[in-house]
Amino acid sequence: MPGSLMPSIEFVAVAGLLLAWVGLLWIPLMVARVLRNHTSVRLWAGAALLAYGGVFLAYTATIAADASPWQEVVWSAAWAVPIALSLLSRVDVRAVWRRADLWLGVIAVGTFALVFPFLPLVLLTAALAIWG
Repeated sequence: MPGSLMPSIEFVAVAGLLLAWVGLLWIPLMVARVLRNHTSVRLWAGAALLAYGGVFLAYTATIAADASPWQEVVWSAAWAVPIALSLLSRVDVRAVWRRADLWLGVIAVGTFALVFPFLPLVLLTAALAIWG
């Protein structure tokens, strides 16, 4: 719809791929925070890992089911949830490697152009392997 405030499907899909890539790079840091912290950091990092797994399963199920583009848009936007939870895990000053979040973000955005051509194929392959 011209003049609409709604973003295009393509923009949301690319943003979803970027968030999926960022989340994938954040997984080792979240695992380290779950294992090394004994504060609320562990809770937020664990929630981020569970959210990433949930969004990954829902996103791949949507791809495997060849669902409508709008369902894929919703799950593309949902990739922001694990990122937000992982950023909440760094609020506590006792969090392991607090400055790593910034550098992981820079690395993820910087390398996204390299993985962008392959990421949809990898997600499709994962979807077909998981959901048949």
